[in-house]
Amino acid sequence: MSHGTSTSAGSGSRSYGFFSRLLRPRNSDAERPDHGLFKESEGSITSIAWNNMSKNSPEATRIRTLELLGDIVKKRRLEVTSMEGIYHEIRDLLKTANGRGPSLKFLSIMTAAQIEQIGACLRHTFFETIKEIGCNELSVEWLVELTQSGENIEPFTVHIGPVLSSWIDELLAEKDHPLAEKVMKLTDGILKKNAPALNGESLSKIVCAVCRKACIPCDAQIKMCLSLLASILKYNRIPKAEVLAVVTTLCCLVNDRIHSAEAHQLMRNVLSSRNGYTTMRLLENICQRSKEPPKNVDIKTRDIIVRGAIFFLSTIIWGSNQIDDLQVTPPSILPALIEAPSTLLPLSDAML
Repeated sequence: MSHGTSTSAGSGSRSYGFFSRLLRPRNSDAERPDHGLFKESEGSITSIAWNNMSKNSPEATRIRTLELLGDIVKKRRLEVTSMEGIYHEIRDLLKTANGRGPSLKFLSIMTAAQIEQIGACLRHTFFETIKEIGCNELSVEWLVELTQSGENIEPFTVHIGPVLSSWIDELLAEKDHPLAEKVMKLTDGILKKNAPALNGESLSKIVCAVCRKACIPCDAQIKMCLSLLASILKYNRIPKAEVLAVVTTLCCLVNDRIHSAEAHQLMRNVLSSRNGYTTMRLLENICQRSKEPPKNVDIKTRDIIVRGAIFFLSTIIWGSNQIDDLQVTPPSILPALIEAPSTLLPLSDAML
């Protein structure tokens, strides 16, 4: 009886030893590209790997298997069916505290390495999963890999705008959120490669969030916000409902020594766009109604905006930076300049 017990224990020990070697290979094993998890032929993985990833295996075993597979999928091609199987086998880990990070990281690695193999259906599934997870460091990285930094947004072209606009609005509402720049960079990539995908309410939400952030003095993300506005102007357009927000933002920033040159160039771009005359009328209105600022604008902010408006109006028709595309004469804008508060007149005289 004791002999039988010893044999059983020995068998269990050998089984555990094999299992340990599979998940924690010796140096000689680590040099092999398959690590015992891939089949000899490319495209699939062994039954051992499937078993180790299954819901019946301990969570630690599943996570360790994903770590090993993460290194392997960078070098070996997977079939679409294998990737679909892996995703459905590990998707429950995305909902656990310990499994969410490793599984997201693996899916991002697999997506980057196998991007040419991933079909439309699986791409859509991945996007919907990212959307469900929400904005965090690993989900953002996964979306960057899935879209190839904005170059390929099929088959979720009509859905990516609302996701990005929601993320940007959320991130820019916080002070110096570390993910804000990464999401804005992805948005910039989409504007350059797939500009029509960002339109309507999504584009308005992005412009509004960017302008709101750019008006915060000394914020470290102002430069990136201005860069995104420049891309919107170049590859898309400013929604009509947000032109006033852009105009007042640039009027504020042109008074900022650090960002004045960028704000000036952006305003020239706005004035040269299809919104040029609308923008000019808004600048005139800012000057003419400056004595009655909106309730949410204090006197100090009003003065900053009016000074910017005076500067931009003057450059439309005077000096080497005048906008030739606008058919404007000095007498047409002088009434607006005259209406500016008397405290600003010395500054306007200097600008003129």
